[in-house]
Amino acid sequence: MSGKSCADVIVGLMESYGIDTIFGIPGVHTVEFYRALTASGVRHVTPRHEQGAGLMAYGYGLATGRPAAISVITGPGLLNAATAIGQAYSDSVPMLVVAASNQSHELAMGQGFLHEMPNQHDAARTVTAFNHVLRTPENLPEVFAQAYAVFDSGRPRPVGLEVPRDLFGKSCRAEDAAWPRTPKPAPHPEAVRRAAVLLSEASRPVLLLGGGAKWAGRQALALAEKLGALVVTTNAAKGVIPETHPQSAGSSLEQAATQRALAAADVVLAVGSELAETSFWTPAPDLRLGANLIRVDIDPGQLVRSFRPDLAVLGDAALTLSALCGAIERAEPAQGTALAAALWPEVRNASDTPGTSNRCRLLDLLMEYLPKDCFISLDSTQVAYTGASYFRIEHPNGWHFPNGFGTLGTGVPTAIGAKLGAPERPAMAIAGDGGLLFTAEELIVAAELGLPLPVLIWNNGGYGEIRDSMIEAGVQPLGTDLLVPDFSALAKGYRCGYAAPDSAEELSRALSEAFASSGPTLIEVRADAAFLKD
Repeated sequence: MSGKSCADVIVGLMESYGIDTIFGIPGVHTVEFYRALTASGVRHVTPRHEQGAGLMAYGYGLATGRPAAISVITGPGLLNAATAIGQAYSDSVPMLVVAASNQSHELAMGQGFLHEMPNQHDAARTVTAFNHVLRTPENLPEVFAQAYAVFDSGRPRPVGLEVPRDLFGKSCRAEDAAWPRTPKPAPHPEAVRRAAVLLSEASRPVLLLGGGAKWAGRQALALAEKLGALVVTTNAAKGVIPETHPQSAGSSLEQAATQRALAAADVVLAVGSELAETSFWTPAPDLRLGANLIRVDIDPGQLVRSFRPDLAVLGDAALTLSALCGAIERAEPAQGTALAAALWPEVRNASDTPGTSNRCRLLDLLMEYLPKDCFISLDSTQVAYTGASYFRIEHPNGWHFPNGFGTLGTGVPTAIGAKLGAPERPAMAIAGDGGLLFTAEELIVAAELGLPLPVLIWNNGGYGEIRDSMIEAGVQPLGTDLLVPDFSALAKGYRCGYAAPDSAEELSRALSEAFASSGPTLIEVRADAAFLKD
């Protein structure tokens, strides 16, 4: 062990825990870390901006449930990635952030060292579950064990490892073997019993699934069918139960009809959800979540935020749903199927308005043309906002929108990370003409890697959603009408294919060819396209 450096042990521990991919841009502060990476089996992907690194790791985590790593340099490298790390924190996506910092004797001196920050540690703490500043390399095995306790047994979020750059090359006697993994927490039997009694007696139960339940689809479906419960999800859990299932009302929480169904429920079982503003887009005082609210969450603090529960159950979503299914005794299922059948026409009519009909026509075509197991990475764009409740997805883990933090520019790099994490699945991005430009440089990464990646651009001539909001508020639009790039030229510059379909048939052909291509393809769809009009 005496021949190993601190960087060797970090990389060895990454491999021991199963991290196979790291996204990063090398710098002079990370040269010794890269010495260890070159001798490892860890795949390295070079984004063109550190925010791209974070969003690729975010997409990898969304697609697989496992953490990827990112490597960033001191100061600006970390801050460039911080928005993406914050998005992963908001959406409970695991990620290992290996950040260099100034040399140990330089920290907090304020002497103008390269990339120096007054307090890099505090900056990282705001977007991580915890951020460890390495002082002693021999502590690395314990630090990794603590990180994986968060990933495995807590609310999975990014974890930071800050390494003073003089330590990367320092000799380290620590072992690089993984410690025993911690289990997911099971619910308390008494809490399960009490919840089972309430649900067994309910005549109008509703199962509300949040992002914390996205990997518990099988258990959620079994419980829903046993109860006969109406099922509704947040946008973060969209598709966890097929939205074509007869008991599903999709991710329609913002719709008035769904909110009325929640108010009329005698029991609402909310699993893995913050019950946040971005779930409902309705002020909390105006919402009623059933006569009885049962909350299930792996995060104890989340159980008592936003809405007061009648019963709080601390535990992993899959384990808790499975325990409830086994404990419930019910003579006959409730009428969730009838409720869902009545809700869907109202939900679709509320989504499909004169102002959104063009988006709905595009979404109709995508539902027809996309591969059924496609990973769809949506940027903050009008198509995503309308599609949250209008688009019906049949497979789990297929619709990904930057919930909560609401980062612009997620579409392309998130799809790249997802495709690298789950190469067997088709993946695509949907972005607006404004949002795409936040991270357009990452298109060259998809080209470099030969990834078949359709990128559908919704071109509404700028920041269309903000423009509409200003007009609705009686404000003269300012800063929203933009000079739009020539996307055909941009595609050529980034070694991408390009299509501008003028009909539904051309869109179908463009998508089919893009999924079969050996690189990314920009598919530009104008919001005023004739084929999207009724």
